[in-house]
Amino acid sequence: MKQQSIRWGTVAAMLAGAIPGAAQVASLLKDIAPGASSNLQHEFRALNGTLFFDASDGVHGLELWKSDGTAAGTVMVLDINDGSGFGFGHSSPHELTAWNGVLAFVANDGVRGDELWKSDGSAAGTVLVADLQNGFDVGPSELTPVGSTLYFAASTAGPGVELWKSDGSAAGTELVKDIRSNGSSSPRALAALDGTLYFSARDDLGRHLWRSDGTDDGTFRVTTIGTSGDPQELTAFQGALYFTADDGVHGRELWRSDGTAAGTALVLDIQPGSNPSNPSELVRFDGRLYFTAFTSAGGRELWRTDGTAAGTTQVADVFPGSTSSEANGLTVVGGRLFFAAFAPGLGQELWVSEGTAASTQLVLDIDPGSASGLGVGSFFSYLTDGRGTLYLAADDGVHGTELWRSDGTAAGTVLVQDVRAGSAGALAHQRPYGIALAGPSLYFLADDGVHGLELWTLEPPFQRFRRR
Repeated sequence: MKQQSIRWGTVAAMLAGAIPGAAQVASLLKDIAPGASSNLQHEFRALNGTLFFDASDGVHGLELWKSDGTAAGTVMVLDINDGSGFGFGHSSPHELTAWNGVLAFVANDGVRGDELWKSDGSAAGTVLVADLQNGFDVGPSELTPVGSTLYFAASTAGPGVELWKSDGSAAGTELVKDIRSNGSSSPRALAALDGTLYFSARDDLGRHLWRSDGTDDGTFRVTTIGTSGDPQELTAFQGALYFTADDGVHGRELWRSDGTAAGTALVLDIQPGSNPSNPSELVRFDGRLYFTAFTSAGGRELWRTDGTAAGTTQVADVFPGSTSSEANGLTVVGGRLFFAAFAPGLGQELWVSEGTAASTQLVLDIDPGSASGLGVGSFFSYLTDGRGTLYLAADDGVHGTELWRSDGTAAGTVLVQDVRAGSAGALAHQRPYGIALAGPSLYFLADDGVHGLELWTLEPPFQRFRRR
């Protein structure tokens, strides 16, 4: 009941226009596509204090842009596809990846199709790395830096989709290994551990765990897991690789590997028998690995592991009984783990945990009652670490989906600014990226009802909170 009174006090203050602690001011950074049309922005990547993103100003198509947090410093980097070739004038930069001091990405210049590019943020320094396909085909994907080397999957006429690497030059961009000689191995879920690349690939024995040091001989299958274990969610943690796989006996469960066949084993059959627990969202926090998993007794809830079977346990049953809380969006901020979850009578709301059942609590029922304050279905909550303060998209049932912040307490969870007056909500859009931090600035995509979906910024300083 104490938390309930804080919640209603907070809501009442917001309705009265006095938003507790709301000292920051959000503003439109730049109307990239002038007027009510949207700039078609999709992806963010921070590099050296600069925000890189793809956007269309209505003239040049979807191209690479950057921002230093000022309107004057928010500019197109280069018109890669000027419209004279195919691609309808859009280079459509994607797979934006910070690598060795530059931005690596995939783009279509209208002549070569989707290829690997890099940029130092200048027009002159934005260049094609290599034309791998010599014509239009499926472009590179799964861009993953390991030290100074960039690994990725790419399709070429001979080998098909295989593992490639690049040092940033055309001469230094080459096929690592033709893993599957009679078809594509289609590498995916690439992850780095102690200078070695691990990934999932299909070979003649099925889809299994592989590793590579960048050479043909040093690229090999670690082990087979069942007929085709299909490793996913590869995550490096305390000198080992954790991932999910299905051995055909236990269903999809949590596995651990030290990079050897002997050192690759099931951590725990969380959902006993052949039915899977389907662990997901593996996140490092407080010296353990946290994730969500399903059991028939507890539904999908928050779990953690120290790498042992005995140390793999459910943290809390947020939605008591067999019903799932559907915990999702696991985000570490200020020494706590935030996530979205359903609970009886609450809808999907913001929760926080310090790793124990007792510390796993509702932060605030943002939209009071059974309605969800955090987006469900096609909407996103965008939980983001803003230097010790959580920023997110939330809907209190009055202002629509807007930018909020939280210090982990009910009183400290507040609407930052009602960018779009009324219930429509400025952040009620469907984009895989919504909030990003670069340099001193916090950026977010918002539609104020006048300028369309554009890039907004929040003035620093960002407020920190201390772990209790």
